Amino acid sequence: MFEDKNVCGAIFLDLTAAYDTVWDLGLQLKLLQILACQLMVNFIMKLLYSRYFVLYTSDGQASRPFRTKNRVIQESVLAPCLYTIYTADIPEMLAKRYMYADDVALTISAPTFREAELALSHDISYC
Repeated sequence: MFEDKNVCGAIFLDLTAAYDTVWDLGLQLKLLQILACQLMVNFIMKLLYSRYFVLYTSDGQASRPFRTKNRVIQESVLAPCLYTIYTADIPEMLAKRYMYADDVALTISAPTFREAELALSHDISYC
């Protein structure tokens, strides 16, 4: 049925600590481009900035409140959406790119394994 003799190459990535690398001002500017509502963007940014945690010991003692350093926490329901907005303008690549939050799959079809490898190696430098 198919006469195409191409090979397929794929790379699957789970970006470590990707949410910790989000540039706050960049995210805010991208949210403003999409939402165009300063009040809503301010509300979202306030959610990200106004988080504290307390450590409890086994004997019930509590530490003073600590402010979180990373803004977009992975356990948040909103985090995948915010990270997708933040990374939506990554340039086009040779391979097809499939992303969900910090998980990335790059696939390519090429005449030889060497060509697929070169294309994927080129594209991986952008991730």
